[in-house]
Amino acid sequence: MAESLTEQELYRREALHKLCAMGIDPFPAAEYPVTAHSKDIQSAFRRAAKPA
Repeated sequence: MAESLTEQELYRREALHKLCAMGIDPFPAAEYPVTAHSKDIQSAFRRAAKPA
């Protein structure tokens, strides 16, 4: 079954391919170090929200 894309999706994919062709990583997640994890954040929030 052929995939049907909208004009905007086609434009975005073309832009993605152009970035990749220039050697640019469009999703540079590795540039952002992990400093917290969701479980730690939720745990800290629960501790702070408990009445004293």
